[in-house]
Amino acid sequence: MIENNACLNRENNQRNCNCSNTACDNHGICCRCVLAHRDKAHPPACLRHFEK
Repeated sequence: MIENNACLNRENNQRNCNCSNTACDNHGICCRCVLAHRDKAHPPACLRHFEK
């Protein structure tokens, strides 16, 4: 699992993230966010527009 401070793109990801849950530990760490949402069987905010 990637550490919060180890994500090289976190600052840029946080600026561009459309997720409303800014308190989430995975906010701005896309790889962790996608995995966490996959485990819960629902897409993260950034992928919801791809749902059919």
